[in-house]
Amino acid sequence: MIPIFKGRTPTRLQPETDRRFFTKGVMQVNTNANNTDFRTIEAHIRRARLERSVAVAQSLVAVGEAIGRGLRALFSAVGRGLEAERDRRAIEADSFLKRSVPRS
Repeated sequence: MIPIFKGRTPTRLQPETDRRFFTKGVMQVNTNANNTDFRTIEAHIRRARLERSVAVAQSLVAVGEAIGRGLRALFSAVGRGLEAERDRRAIEADSFLKRSVPRS
């Protein structure tokens, strides 16, 4: 036993004379009597949890939309680059088009 706890174990820091603890464990609290006292608090907690869930869902949707916009921009840039490359190769392959394009 660690001497700084003075006879109490780390898992049970309450003194041995605490009235909440009996030989069979922790005394049960009557939830029916206290239920009316905490209804408004519980309703407030439920609303807060719902608002948090909605906020998390909206942020996930925003992340998905941002990823979609980024991929769309990437694919369009790659597509424009491939089109330009195809045009350049077509000009190089055709002798008539090669003469009509001014040299840079």
